[in-house]
Amino acid sequence: MKKLSSALLLLFITLVLFTCGAWLLIKYEVVQFSITDQILKKQSFKKAQRCDVKVLVLGDSQLEKWPMEHCLYKDMSNYFEEQDIGYVNAAHYGFGPIEYEDQLRKVLPDYTPDIILIYYYAGNDLTDVSYRVNKEPKKRTNQIVFNDSEEIKKEKEKRARMADSFDWDLFEEKGIDPQIIQYAKNRIENPHVIGPEYVNPHILAIGSLKHDNHYDNCTLDNVRSKYGWYISLQRFEGIMKMADSIEAKVGLIVIPSNVQVDTSHYSFYRKTKFNISDDLLFSNAPQKELYDFSKASQISYLDLLPYFKSYSNSEKLYFVNDDHLSEEGHLLACL
Repeated sequence: MKKLSSALLLLFITLVLFTCGAWLLIKYEVVQFSITDQILKKQSFKKAQRCDVKVLVLGDSQLEKWPMEHCLYKDMSNYFEEQDIGYVNAAHYGFGPIEYEDQLRKVLPDYTPDIILIYYYAGNDLTDVSYRVNKEPKKRTNQIVFNDSEEIKKEKEKRARMADSFDWDLFEEKGIDPQIIQYAKNRIENPHVIGPEYVNPHILAIGSLKHDNHYDNCTLDNVRSKYGWYISLQRFEGIMKMADSIEAKVGLIVIPSNVQVDTSHYSFYRKTKFNISDDLLFSNAPQKELYDFSKASQISYLDLLPYFKSYSNSEKLYFVNDDHLSEEGHLLACL
């Protein structure tokens, strides 16, 4: 009987240690599962609601959580947690000014921020606004507000929808490099893997149809771009009205397009059928416009372009064959 009790006690201790160890691995993201990720996000959201000072981040995929030790999402989360400041990140891939305003409107009933940080990406935030047929905001594919009424979509279903949404035959017809096309398919099969062999398929979709996309975003020198910018400023004004209604402070941070920083990605973009030349290095129209908007609105403004251009290894600030910030880029943006 004594031996049985000792064995049961040892088994109980082992199970407790295993459970604690497994939870720590999940909490610190050594291992990740979609269900546990949602549980942690829900806990984080509930904790942020209780904080005396609250921050809300609006942005696109540059501000999502990346599988690296350092990224803006994680580093801001760690910083605000140390300061006991609530932190909710409403950034999502494919989002732009229309969605930034929409996300703020949807978050406000459950979370009232004292500080709103808007991250504008000069590389493509204007693209979707300019070419979208209607101005209805896109929907999220994951939760940020947890009121126990929203359903969590399965990762496999999302991946299948994504694969079907691209015209791979069109990419070939337009003459996009076959190897780059394969890299884009690799990305869909392995959405959480980073490397030169994993290319964002959205880049191919834009390059095959909108060859002047980089000029449209960085120079604002045609009618469609000017119209898109007009719509964007309307959305920023909408954000300001909501911010004023809750007496929240607003900060606007502009992440530059890599074509503005150096020529390191020009060869890749040419392979994906974009029109590219060195004059893009001197384009900074969105930065100027947003500076004027920030000055008129009396909000904080930070342009990362001069910091990126003067960085000694500027070619390493973005992933190879991609327009997203690398870990080095995230670290510089956090300084």
